[in-house]
Amino acid sequence: MSDATERDFREWLRALTKQIGAELYFTQRSDRSPAGWPDVQIVYRRRLFIAELKRDRDVRGAHLSPTPEQKRWLDAFSVVDRPPVTALWRPGDLEGIAKSLVDVNAPTPGVWRPGVGRDDETG
Repeated sequence: MSDATERDFREWLRALTKQIGAELYFTQRSDRSPAGWPDVQIVYRRRLFIAELKRDRDVRGAHLSPTPEQKRWLDAFSVVDRPPVTALWRPGDLEGIAKSLVDVNAPTPGVWRPGVGRDDETG
């Protein structure tokens, strides 16, 4: 696998996550996404993995490094110190979304609960 392309690597991850029952996301068209967004996101056993994929080495034998934009995203994710907020947002939630983004103590609208759905739409 050490001479694999990034596409080969991604396909290997796709097969692995399918085999073990993990959820895998990767962007199909990165030219339509924010620059530097990490290549894959995997959810497995109550953990979220966010990873940039790179080949082992370039044609000269040097390790490939992430771009400045990729480093910015990886740095941002690496300092998150709270579990991710999972929500189903609707346009009517805009005011609450804005409040919850700027105030960590404000309630987040549309919080999603497994087996329940949105907290405010149960019943």
